[in-house]
Amino acid sequence: MDKNFYNKGEQAEISFFYVGPADNFPGSRLGEGASIEKIVAHLKIKNGEGQLCGPEINPELNQEEVDNKFKYQIDQVCAHPTVGVILKDGISGEVLAESNFSFTSPEEFVKKATAVETETTDEKDSAVILVLIILGGLIVFLVGVFLLIKKRNKLVLKVLLLLFFSGFCFSNEAKADSVWVRNVFWGGSDFDFLFNYSLNKKTYSPRENVTANAWMSNLACYNVMNVNIVNAGVIWITLPPHSSSDKREVRGKSSLTYTKAAPATSGTYYASFHCDDWYYNAIDKIINFTVTAPNHSCTGGARPANTSVHSGDNTGLTADTSWAYSATNTSRKCQYYCISGYTWNGSLCRLNAICGTANGASYCEEPTEDLCGNGSSLGITKDGDNWTWTCSSVSGTTQDDVSCSATIQTTDCGSPGNWREVNP
Repeated sequence: MDKNFYNKGEQAEISFFYVGPADNFPGSRLGEGASIEKIVAHLKIKNGEGQLCGPEINPELNQEEVDNKFKYQIDQVCAHPTVGVILKDGISGEVLAESNFSFTSPEEFVKKATAVETETTDEKDSAVILVLIILGGLIVFLVGVFLLIKKRNKLVLKVLLLLFFSGFCFSNEAKADSVWVRNVFWGGSDFDFLFNYSLNKKTYSPRENVTANAWMSNLACYNVMNVNIVNAGVIWITLPPHSSSDKREVRGKSSLTYTKAAPATSGTYYASFHCDDWYYNAIDKIINFTVTAPNHSCTGGARPANTSVHSGDNTGLTADTSWAYSATNTSRKCQYYCISGYTWNGSLCRLNAICGTANGASYCEEPTEDLCGNGSSLGITKDGDNWTWTCSSVSGTTQDDVSCSATIQTTDCGSPGNWREVNP
């Protein structure tokens, strides 16, 4: 099979390898014997619970080809599939061979599929409820129309009909492939073998695990005894960045699995697969895949008023991150600070209370204007040679109180006791 897990609506590809008996094998030294004119395969796939993943198919084998491939329609989520194969004589119906092949699905695919099925069921239930609501509304509407016709209220009827008609007017699949090598020469023998290679997905998030698989199938060779290429061959896989440390290799084994974290940056990459018989024949293949960073954002609603985001803190996120205050720009993302003139009080940026232009000036009498730039005066007192007052917050929007003062002027102020009225 091309994969070990299928979603509903996909097509499974079953690769079927058939080698006939020695007396009718192509080029047999024994000459042609009694041949079977028609061989029919009965193929069905069941999931791990024993349920059919799709309808049984009954294709006829092409006996001139060792490699037969058939498409199988998947009608439901198919996890941990088992392929059941029965070969029958297409004329007599005699069973020639029978076997089952089981595959284990990655748990992450199974969990995701279960979640999707649950969500789909919820969506269906919601759709049924919506249909019932619409039907109920339609019935109420029709009853209203009937009553209006009885009362002959044509204007309201036209409005209702206009509203009525206006209302009506307005999953990452796995990637797999294989290569069939025919009539290769090894150790004086002529034979075929198949090299399969796959990735568990086509698209990954940054640093998500990439799992690559490779395996080879050894077949009987023509006219001579069986040659076990698996025991002699070598398989290796490399993943980005394809350095010597990114390579995994096995010798004398039929399969290899290699899991490695995807690159951290978005882009198009590839996995490299190699298989050879350690004698004459070698195969090199690649599968491209993409790394796409999800669109993460700063969470927690809008930032407090009078704040600004530290440079670069709301871009290049690797995960959804909540907003947080920080006076300085740290390595954490989604941080903000108070704009000029404002100070953080633990929950918001408050306007700094400041003294007005009266601060530092000289007055003969108690000043009454320009006492505070921000905030309000709590009252002026005379303190020695100074007028003093405090600028305080307004409704909690400004920062801590600030003390202000002005000098009491004692000269050039005039003396009301020495004034006299002068007639014009």
